[in-house]
Formats: sequence, C-alpha cells, structure tokens
Amino acid sequence: MYVVDYDLLIWNNDNNFWEVEGHEWAPTDTFENILYDRVIDSLNTLLSDEFNIPVRYDDYILPQCFLILPEGDEFIAHAKSLQSRDYEVSINYQLKTGGRYGKKSFRDIAQKAEHVKRLIQNNTSYSSSGSYKWHDGRISGIEYERDEDDPTLIRALITFNCTVTEVT
Repeated sequence: MYVVDYDLLIWNNDNNFWEVEGHEWAPTDTFENILYDRVIDSLNTLLSDEFNIPVRYDDYILPQCFLILPEGDEFIAHAKSLQSRDYEVSINYQLKTGGRYGKKSFRDIAQKAEHVKRLIQNNTSYSSSGSYKWHDGRISGIEYERDEDDPTLIRALITFNCTVTEVT
C-alpha cells in the first residue's frame, strides 16, 4: 500500500501529489488568481492613479505609503456556471509625523482615509479596459493607530471589501 505524506508534499511544493491514484485534478486545468488579478492589482491601480504615494505589498516606506494586505475571502453563492465571493483587503496608510501626534497629524491621516473612502465609493463597480473586476466595493471600517515603538508613525487601517463573480 502506498502512503502519501501530504505535509511533506505541500512543504516541498511537490506537484506529483496530483498523480496519486484517485486524484482527478490535472495540472493543465486553468484558473484565474482572482484575489491578485482582479482585486489587489486593481486597488494598486486605483491608489497609484489617485495619489502620488508609493503602494507596497511587503513593508512600509517613509515618509508615507499605502500597504495592501489580503485578509481573506468568503463564499457568497453559486449558480450553474457562476461563483460569487466577497474579498477583504487591508489598505493601510502610514505617515511619519514631525514628532508630535497632534491635531495636524490626525487631520492629515484622516483626510487621506476619507479620500480613499471617496475613491472606493466612486468605484463601487470597477472595470478596467472593459474587463469586469468587482462590484459592491466598499470601505467597511477604518481604525487609526500610533506605532508603539515609534510614536512619530501613525496609520489608518482601512478595510476594503468587494464582491467578485466569476464564470466557472
């Protein structure tokens, strides 16, 4: 009897797993990376076109930038050849202040968060070059925080959600 160590295969990214008897999935099946291609990349485009601020995926850069972090997705519904999912992404805006966290600093970060809210409100249904990306785009929440290790850094943690329907 052949025993498959699934953890080892996943850890080594071994695609031979799909050749194990009883598994029908063929590596030649096509699929789209919905989260990245439709949601993350589109958010990057919207933010980059609207603001003259770097958009990053890995770490903040100073004095200010947006950091896009995928949070998850949730199944909504399916039909015969359609599937709808709700995607959640954090759009974090970080600003290095002049040293004091006061009225001006808060006004600056709140203004940027409000601007992002308006940008998404204006793009609740988003298509690029005639290609559908998402619908029901919305900012579901914003939290403000000051960095514990460096009080000159403040952030707006903006939660973006959208629905994507794909043909399966």
